[in-house]
Amino acid sequence: MEAQYDRLAWVDVETTGLNPDLDAILEVGIIITDRSLTEIDRASWALGDANPASISDPKVLEMHTRSGLLAECEASDLEIDILDEIVCFFLKHQGAVGSPMCGSTVGFDRSFLRHARFAKLFHYRNFDVSTYRTEARLLGIEPPPKREVHRALPDLEDSIALAKWAMARVRT
Repeated sequence: MEAQYDRLAWVDVETTGLNPDLDAILEVGIIITDRSLTEIDRASWALGDANPASISDPKVLEMHTRSGLLAECEASDLEIDILDEIVCFFLKHQGAVGSPMCGSTVGFDRSFLRHARFAKLFHYRNFDVSTYRTEARLLGIEPPPKREVHRALPDLEDSIALAKWAMARVRT
């Protein structure tokens, strides 16, 4: 698949832990931007088939309880197979098929999405803005602050803000 950069798909996944073989997806969020990073559309979905009782790390449990994500998952009847169909339609409708997967620490998100059909609609390349944060710190530059919301859409907003910040620095 050839990469396309006219519509970029920013993806974030909230999970019950760090191991894609043992832990489950709680939330998937996507923001579509154009190449100048102007937002075109956004959506997020909380999964009802994730089992919050499977969260063994108390910090993760507290984080997702405080953010309201666990309550949203408990109220949801959305299953992963249906989400897969919805996201496939969303990406196709937005013209984002072939986009690199964009976000922060994209390899983590890809590892949880490896079995999803919609993950195959992305180019194999990633646009991982966590590299900008690391680079800035190595250079002694303070990057834009990252909120610790731990919800898909706010985390994506922070990733896009970081990308805009880095692009502005390159242009000057």
